Amino acid sequence: MPDLEKPQSKTMVIEIPEAVGVFDTLEDLQQAFYDLRMIGIHHSEISLLGDEKALKEKLGKAYWRSADLEDDPHAPRANFVSE
Repeated sequence: MPDLEKPQSKTMVIEIPEAVGVFDTLEDLQQAFYDLRMIGIHHSEISLLGDEKALKEKLGKAYWRSADLEDDPHAPRANFVSE
């Protein structure tokens, strides 16, 4: 007779360090970005998350929404390199 026990669930743990920050000004955000780059964090490993309203208030036009770029044939097609 086959074993009809419930299959056990498995939890996968991914051990990747992560840092999260909250910034009140664009200057503070930029400084954190530069500091991370100085210690060897690649720019492609840094992401920005935020509510669209808050991003517009804090950053103005200093960021792009992916939806605005996805169909734009003139959108940059290379890795972003900060000034």
